[in-house]
Amino acid sequence: MQNPVFAQKAKNVEQPKKDSLTAIKVWGLSAILPGSGQFINKQYYKIPIFYAGIAGFGYIGYRSNQLYKETYNRYKIATTDPANFAAFNGNFSSIGGRLPDANNLNDLQNHYIRYKQYRNISYGAASAIYLLSIADAVVNFKDNQEHSPTKATILSTIFPGLGQVYNGKYWKVPILYGGFTAFGYAISFTGSEYKRYKRAYNYATDNDANTVDEFNGKRSPDQLKSVRDYYRRNRDYAIIGCAALYVLNIIDANVDASLYDYEIDDNLSVKIEPTFVNDGYWVAQQSNPFAPGMKLTFKF
Repeated sequence: MQNPVFAQKAKNVEQPKKDSLTAIKVWGLSAILPGSGQFINKQYYKIPIFYAGIAGFGYIGYRSNQLYKETYNRYKIATTDPANFAAFNGNFSSIGGRLPDANNLNDLQNHYIRYKQYRNISYGAASAIYLLSIADAVVNFKDNQEHSPTKATILSTIFPGLGQVYNGKYWKVPILYGGFTAFGYAISFTGSEYKRYKRAYNYATDNDANTVDEFNGKRSPDQLKSVRDYYRRNRDYAIIGCAALYVLNIIDANVDASLYDYEIDDNLSVKIEPTFVNDGYWVAQQSNPFAPGMKLTFKF
């Protein structure tokens, strides 16, 4: 007779160990430490590429931001009234460079706008590479699933539309981004108009004769307040709509991935048609032995 303890130990030895890593854990590790997902996936050659991209664009953005601030400060100094220059600057140390800059205001303005654009593009590129490193780690993680709803959900959470690409539903991506573009424009426009009418309302109600709103008193404070609230309300609705579209994008990716391997047989059908029923009660009451009715047919 076999020893029960020995049999239990043998059973435990033969049982395969379950991998504790999941796509969600890989997502979290890659978000905290970029490159850790590539290390887990044993794709080591990708790590220096991602780090070089993030560091390179990050430095360009940092340097562009410094030049932007420097040039913008020179522009502000050059456009300051000389009578109030000392109050603005705190001392006279920069007056010597004011006159040359005052003769090149257009150049200064173009320069600080360009540096600001470089900064935004560089920081955006560094962020995109960071998100790409996370998505790459999640997609290439082997979780023994042919098509993973978890991966699709994570990808759409990281970057809207990426889950739809993973599911092969490419046609949804332009629709999705068309919605984001529309909501983004609505947020930008209504937000700008809200600030405009808010400023006009504040000027109209501050009891200061030196501050005049852009409408020169043609609109009453109540009218300005009403329009201000209108644009603020629409801006908030647009923000809620954009957030709802983002959540819908995640849900859609998860549902499509869950049904990715779901097979629908061509023979499956539902058919509804009129018919006649031979009913005993009807025969007892009427001379016609057939009663009209409807027939519902399921075909599997």
